[in-house]
Amino acid sequence: MSDAEQPLEPQPSQKRLIQGFTNDPQGAADALLNLRDDLWVDDFLSAMLEARGKTSLAAALAAWDLNQSEAAILFGVSRQAMAKWLAQGVPGDRQRQVGDFLSATEVLSHYLKPGSIPAVVRRPAPSLGGRNLIECFADDTAEALHLCRAMFDVAAIHA
Repeated sequence: MSDAEQPLEPQPSQKRLIQGFTNDPQGAADALLNLRDDLWVDDFLSAMLEARGKTSLAAALAAWDLNQSEAAILFGVSRQAMAKWLAQGVPGDRQRQVGDFLSATEVLSHYLKPGSIPAVVRRPAPSLGGRNLIECFADDTAEALHLCRAMFDVAAIHA
């Protein structure tokens, strides 16, 4: 990382601002709106959402215990493209696929114990036609998300 890319150390006034809003996101939002113009706030929000999207995908891949090569296969792209997604964000034409994957990860994280997701997504299941969730996602992310939600639909199981 070059000197230009090094994160800047916050000034004392910035540290106080950050510390003051650690547990008050609404207060932090109000302060930013009062301190900066609307254009800056819009740019800030875009940057935050882009950064969050990158970390969300990385966190979801980690939850499934998928490396970049496996993730590339899952989404039908090259390993280099996956590395670019993780570094620069997911391209618009792939947002739905990644959104389905992130939603499925949220479902799994809600119902499963931490650390058990990798085993569950790799286990072939009769309800998945003998395939596992990773294979289902590689075929059709929307259908795989539906199947993932159905795994935990207690009402349907008892019907």
